Amino acid sequence: MNRVFRKVTGESVPDIVKHTVDILKECPWVEVHIGTDSQNHRRSTIYVTAIAYRFGNRGVHYIYHKQKTKKNGPALIAAFDSTATTMTSEMMTSWSR
Repeated sequence: MNRVFRKVTGESVPDIVKHTVDILKECPWVEVHIGTDSQNHRRSTIYVTAIAYRFGNRGVHYIYHKQKTKKNGPALIAAFDSTATTMTSEMMTSWSR
């Protein structure tokens, strides 16, 4: 499954790990928060995964991935749950280099 994350402006972020590492190199005090939520509609569910970069009291930059699917998609829930684990693992590997 190819997840395309976007900025609020609509611009795509091709590599979220590189994006995160670049932000952390520039501002090592940034807090990174990852969250997922869903909203049910008639016959579909919309899932959103967001990654927020909090710059203390100077604001937040975030990117998100949004996907619409038919209701009752437990496999998709598992896929979204793995986003945080995968990103954290890859980011820590990149960061330690």
